[in-house]
Amino acid sequence: MTLTGGNTLPLTISTLADLEMLVYQLPKTIIQRWLLSAGEIVITNDSGGVVEVYFDRDNTQLLNFKNEDVKLEVAASFTDANFEGGIRREVATDIQLAFVQDSPTAYEA
Repeated sequence: MTLTGGNTLPLTISTLADLEMLVYQLPKTIIQRWLLSAGEIVITNDSGGVVEVYFDRDNTQLLNFKNEDVKLEVAASFTDANFEGGIRREVATDIQLAFVQDSPTAYEA
């Protein structure tokens, strides 16, 4: 995934105070969450804003196979003295990743 700022330029990942990504389905059921500070996000190209995350197989079983959208939320934290606690947090949400189609094997034990 390539992360860009409001100016459409790639974010330099190493300049972030932290980065959080999560995948969810409505009604706001979180499937999996990753944090850069916890080492759960792999930086592929720092200045190009490219990162990778990996789903845990157990978490993919939480997907609702009732034709629900799979969405992404990205929260980037920036060091900024003009904000309380010195951290500015910008969030992009409701990013559609996929549409889960009902599967004949989805309900197998």
